[in-house]
Amino acid sequence: MEGNSKFNVICPNCGAGAYLIGDAEEMICPNCKKPFKVSEGKKRLKEMRL
Repeated sequence: MEGNSKFNVICPNCGAGAYLIGDAEEMICPNCKKPFKVSEGKKRLKEMRL
């Protein structure tokens, strides 16, 4: 496990970065504990990288 893991989704609720392992449809944010759709999280990440 690397110390510097890249986030691959961003929580649409609180904006925290999260790391999705596998291909789940939804995940629970490690920061705000609210579930969100992975597709939304990936869309948010793309917007932030622009």
